Amino acid sequence: MLESSQVTAVLVAESINLNIFQPIWLVENGIVEKSEIEKGTNFNTPVAASISTGKFDLLVVSERIQLSFNNGVENAEDDIKRIIGGIVSSLPHTPYTAIGLNFNYMLTSKDEAAFVRKAKELFLNNSSSLVSEFSSDDVRAGMYASKNIFNARLRMDVKPVVKNDGKEAVQLNCNVHKNVGSVEEIEAFIDDVAKMHEYSNTLLEKLDQALEG
Repeated sequence: MLESSQVTAVLVAESINLNIFQPIWLVENGIVEKSEIEKGTNFNTPVAASISTGKFDLLVVSERIQLSFNNGVENAEDDIKRIIGGIVSSLPHTPYTAIGLNFNYMLTSKDEAAFVRKAKELFLNNSSSLVSEFSSDDVRAGMYASKNIFNARLRMDVKPVVKNDGKEAVQLNCNVHKNVGSVEEIEAFIDDVAKMHEYSNTLLEKLDQALEG
């Protein structure tokens, strides 16, 4: 079952003018709402600018703009379009080089022993000669795969983890990355965020069913 989820959007550039990322500029350009500034916390230094609200965290450093949602990914698409899209349209001459999305999910189960066993059965291929080297009870297994989707590259990483409370879990990370050379490419990527979110949910549902079934 799904225990937690997080989505992060990252925009990479050769250089970013940090001085411009003042709260008043963000509000005037419709990137961040005034109420979000007032309810949250923010700081600006020569090396970073940050705004934290109850809904998202925006961090800007010299070569990266990062927007994170820590309390689930519902309706994140609209905020990604408003904030990342707004920054790009307001600063079109910034030398952007790449854009990416990270969908991170944590799966757990009440039946931990069965959960661990099914994960091993799912990811250890019995036809591989390596399996004989990983047959003890302490073995944990995962999966990595990548492919092209929505004119970008998807990298899916599934791995077993141990949480801070000592319980075992499976973490699903879906990274969608695209190298860009124009504002139009960034805007096209942002237009597909909802589709990327939907596809990551499809992968999540298939993994959850396989582990719980």
